[in-house]
Formats: sequence, C-alpha cells, structure tokens
Amino acid sequence: MIMKKKSILKFLIASFSFAAIPLSLMAQYQKMNFATSYVSGSNVSNGTNAIGFNPTNSGAFTTGPATFAGGGLFSGSADVATYTFGEESETTHDTIYLKVQSAALIGDISLTNITIQPLDGGANAGNAGHPILYSYPSVTNSGLSDGRMLMYVATAKFDGVKITYNAPAAYGPSLSLYETFFKSQGKPWPQDCDRPFESIHNISGITAANFTNPYDIMDNGSDYLSTYSAMSYVLGSIGATFTQEIYFPSPGSGSDEIRLQAGVPANLLSALLSYGGDIADNVTVQPYLNDSATKSAATLSNIISVQFGPLTTLINLISGNNIKPIYYKPGVPFNKVVIKWSIPVAIGTLNQFAFYDIRRVAETPKISTADSQAVCINTTGLQLSAGSVTGEPNLTFQWYAKNPNGSVDSTPIATGNTFTIPDSYLTTAGHKVFYVAAVRSVCGSVISDADSAIVQVYAKPVFTNSALPNGIVGTAYTTSNISTDSAATYTLSNLPPGLSFNASSNTISGTPTVAGTYTVAATATATNGAHCPITTYYDVVIKPANSLPVTITDFSGNAVNGTVSLHWDSKTEINNKGFELLRGMDGKLFSHLAYIASQAVNGNSTSPLSYKYTDVAALNGANYYQLKQIDLAGTSVTVQTISILVSGVASGLKVYPNPTSADINIQGAEAGSTYSIVSDGGNTVVPANLLTSSKISVAALPAGIYILKITGKDNKISTIKFIKK
Repeated sequence: MIMKKKSILKFLIASFSFAAIPLSLMAQYQKMNFATSYVSGSNVSNGTNAIGFNPTNSGAFTTGPATFAGGGLFSGSADVATYTFGEESETTHDTIYLKVQSAALIGDISLTNITIQPLDGGANAGNAGHPILYSYPSVTNSGLSDGRMLMYVATAKFDGVKITYNAPAAYGPSLSLYETFFKSQGKPWPQDCDRPFESIHNISGITAANFTNPYDIMDNGSDYLSTYSAMSYVLGSIGATFTQEIYFPSPGSGSDEIRLQAGVPANLLSALLSYGGDIADNVTVQPYLNDSATKSAATLSNIISVQFGPLTTLINLISGNNIKPIYYKPGVPFNKVVIKWSIPVAIGTLNQFAFYDIRRVAETPKISTADSQAVCINTTGLQLSAGSVTGEPNLTFQWYAKNPNGSVDSTPIATGNTFTIPDSYLTTAGHKVFYVAAVRSVCGSVISDADSAIVQVYAKPVFTNSALPNGIVGTAYTTSNISTDSAATYTLSNLPPGLSFNASSNTISGTPTVAGTYTVAATATATNGAHCPITTYYDVVIKPANSLPVTITDFSGNAVNGTVSLHWDSKTEINNKGFELLRGMDGKLFSHLAYIASQAVNGNSTSPLSYKYTDVAALNGANYYQLKQIDLAGTSVTVQTISILVSGVASGLKVYPNPTSADINIQGAEAGSTYSIVSDGGNTVVPANLLTSSKISVAALPAGIYILKITGKDNKISTIKFIKK
C-alpha cells in the first residue's frame, strides 16, 4: 500500500543543502527529461536558469535559479512560469519534479502555495494540483537555506508545465527554482538503470560531527570503492545520529533489492577488529515511497546475517579494497532509502563510517533446480534453470562458475534462463559451484545478488575383475570378489543354472548343472548420492561333465644342438592356474622340470593361447616330457606325454667316477671345447668355461643329478648325466 503525505506541508526554516553533484553524473541526469525552453513568465526573473540540468559543485549551484518574486505589498497577482520539455510523456501518470529553494525570512511556504498544471501543446492536460514533498527536512553543515525536491503525478500525457506560486504573505518570501524535469513511470529501468539521482543528509544530536563527500555514495564510477560518503565525529562524542537519504527517479518493482557497500576506511580496520561489538548494529536501512516509510528500518547487522549467515559480521565483508556487496530486499516498491548511523555510546577509535555505493538492483534470481545435485562423471547435457522475475521484462540472467582455485571469473560463461553446463566441467570428480545473477539489459554491469547451485560429480564404480571363470558341469565353481570397490553394491543376472551370487562377499559359488555359454550381466550401483550405475557383461562357458578344464590342441617339441624347444596351445581354459613340465629318461619316472603360469585372465579363457619352454639341459638320447595342468584349487591332471630324441654325444665321451663326491674325470672331449654344468631342473650352476684339464672339481655342488654340457669348436653340443653324492 502506498501511504499518501498529508496535504499541507511547510518548508521548515533549517540549514539544508542539496549535496554537491559531481559533474561526472551529468550523463546520468540527462537520461531524465529536463525542461528545454522557458515559454513565458509573470513576476519571474531569470526564468531560463531552470532549463536543463543544473548540478551543484562544491556546495553551490553552477547557475543561479529562476526566481519567483513572491508577490509583494502592491503585487496582487501570482507568480507564473511556463516551461516545455521538448517531448511528450510516456504515460498518463508520469511524474513532474521541481528542485526548489527558499530563503524565507518572513512566514512559511506551504505546498498549497504552489500549483502544478501539466500542458500539452500549450493547453491544459489533465488536472492541476499541488505538489507533494519528495524529501523530508534535513540538516547539513553547508549553511545553505531550505531546499526540497517536489513531485507531482500527472493525470494525462503532457509536454510542458505551468508553475504558479502564490506567496503566503504580502512580502513573500521568494521561491527559487533550479530544475524541473519529468520522469517516465512507463519506462523506469531503461532511463535510470537503478541508480540514485539525488542525496541529502543531516546530523542531529551533537555538532562535533560532519559529512564528507556525501555524493560519493552514488558515484557509481569504476573507482567507486576508492571514494565514499564519510560520516565522521570527534572522538569521545556520543549521541550523534547521521542520516543520509538516497533518491531514485522511480519506484521500480516491488521485487527490487538494495545493493549497498559499506564499512570503515582502511585506516580504521584495526579499530574495527579491536571493537568488542558489531558496529553494524547501529546502522539502519529503511525504504520509502515518496515521503512515507514502506517498511520498518532494518539493522545492517541483521541484513548481513540474513544474507551471509548468523556468524557473519561487517569485518568479514572487508578485505583490503574489496568490499563485499550487501543485498536487502524490502519486498515493497521504493524510490528513497534512508540510512542512519547512531552513536549511543562511545565506540573507541571508530570515529568514521563509510558508504561506498548504493544501487537498486533486480531481485536475486532463484535456481529452480535443486540447490545441490549429485551427478556421475562425464554426464552430458546437465541443465540448471532460473525462474523469471514477475514484472521484469528487461532482465538477462548471467551464469558464472567457480574455478578450482576458488575464484569466480568476472565474465559470464552463459546467459539465459536455462544454462547447460559445459561437459568439460563434469569430466573430473569433485565439488562444482555455479552462480546465476540478473542484469537489466539496458544497464550493463549493474547485477543482482547471485544464487548458487552445487553440483557434486562422482566417479563411477569400478569392476576389478575383467573376466569370470568358466566351469564344468558337476564340478564346484567359485570366484574371488568380482570387485573390491566397497563404495558400491552389485547385482548379477543370467547366471548359469546351479550358480548363485552372494552380494555380501561379491562372490559366485555353486555347482553348474547345464552346459552352455552364458552372458552374465553385472550391475554396480555406487553408494554415493549420484549412484552412477554401470553394467558390464561376462561370457561364462560351462563345459559338459568329465571335460578337461583345459583343451590342448598341440603339444610338441624339437631338438637343436642339445636343447629341446617345447610348444603347446590351449583352445579353452577353465580355472587354470598353470602348467607343470616334467622330464624323464624312460617314460615311466619323471622329475620336475619347470612351472609355467596360465596366460588366461583369472585362469579362464575362450580364446587360443600359446606357450613355449626351452630345455637347455636335455639329455643324450630319448627325453620324455610330460605336461600337467593345475587348476586354481591345486588339483593337477596329466594332459599329454611326448618323446624327443637328442643326439650328438662325442665318440668315447665318458665321466667317472659316477656317482662322485669331489671330482669327475672327462674322457673323449675335443681339445678347445668349453663346458658348463646344469641342474636337473634346467638351471645353470657352473657357467661356460674353457676345458683346460680332464678333471673338474664338483665338490662345491649340493648332492643331486646334474648334466655336463660339452660344446665343441664347431658349436656341437654333447651332454652327459652325472650324480653328485
């Protein structure tokens, strides 16, 4: 509800000033529709002085005012001035503003002494009436006379105005008019971009206090954080109240927010840190519509706690030359904000409070999707949405992302109500934060507060087993964990008949009952918020009963220069741990030669695999090789036995004594030959040496069976077996 001002208001005689307007604000003022010509006047001097923008500079107006004489003893007529604006108003209810001043010495001026008549083409347009007071009395230290901003809401479209002044007394007082302009209510945002156009201020309670650069609260320049409106008092003084009123050209939207940056100058940060209380408790912010408060005053400390949390104080928002913005949503239309700083008690050396910037901004957009989302790594096409703001046709939403180092780039990564998160942000697990803020499309960088959404990106579960073992009907089947990833749960489907899955141990067990090839689907679901289900498929072959766990398609070998190269192929393997090779001289008694591990993953394979082994200590004559398969349970089965003939023993080659405990004598070896000794298991225990004597010491060798290898000058190898006691 808009509260109306009482119909009769008087200009109180008090020391008041319009704050000095920096010339840098002229472009901002020119967005409003100032009077462009002075048409006529009666009892008005210097009427053209009220044309256009008339800023103040260092406390004085740059041009003198148009002066309404105020009648006089013999006048008997009203003072009248007519102005045109050069263009027609946008709507039938646009607002006309007058910046006036009075040096009243006799009597008071009432608003009923001033009449406003909108004109269109020189003719009356709509009703005439008395203006209302846009600001209430304020006191400054500048020593200027009374001054006020008056406003009148028209009832028809207009392109000019007639101002009539009837002095309340025979001798005046006179009335000064510095500016007249109108502000369109139909297009408030494109014209003012949410920035204030006027500020007045006062101090009450004590005189040992002052304002410095009060207009710097609304400079809005690129260096606005280095300039500020300063409220200062003499240390030791108490009971002062500073008041600063900030005016906006239009009421804006009921959803608008106040964006304020405030604190203490850098040289007082240490004093703020040592101060025991919260200085923001003594600062209030209150919205007004015209001259009526539309909401109770809110303390700055309460505004901060609502936005940043109950443990946040003003000092948390100040870091060097970076003053975090404070956002306050009154929830009602307003065209004036009144800020007060009261000093009820001494507060140490904190003798100054600074207001760096104030703006009216769009309502903080709200992300309509969940504030916190859990998604899987490499998710694509993930969208965030922000709902539109009622009655805000010119808003653009801008989206930002927090970088890994915690910073947020000043350039948005996307615009619009809906934001599709770039896939590159979701390729790694972790905590991702995105923000959305609103900017009025005609206002450039003046943005709202930001709403945030947290996207927690989770890695998908991992299957640590790339294959499952095959099985045989009627033979017990078991697996190790299909995965060691404890942060997931697993389900399996299409298991071979007779097998079951234990979800607690992640193992498969049982006895297969039906032969065949089965495609088992294993699904892992993470226990995190995103779950990130993933499915992998395993081919499991169940062979008929009595089938060998390993199908060997070839086991063969050939002798070359006293060594035997062995080779075998497997077509399929089931639960195969590996192979054992044995060697014997008569095909009946065998001794261990070597162990070769299975190449199949987890002992299971449905693809052909090849194996090789070289026996470097083959015996002269027939060598019998036996191949055994060992399963994962340790059970072995003989697969095949083959015989390889090794020839090439030199004529008359003998060793004696055999067995021996110390030396062996070699008979029949070719001069210039080399010798080496290999264990029965194929390991070389004495490397190749030139044979310089017919006697070789073997005393250091442990008891066992050994092979003596003699290599002639033509590289022909002969072997002979001996026993060391």
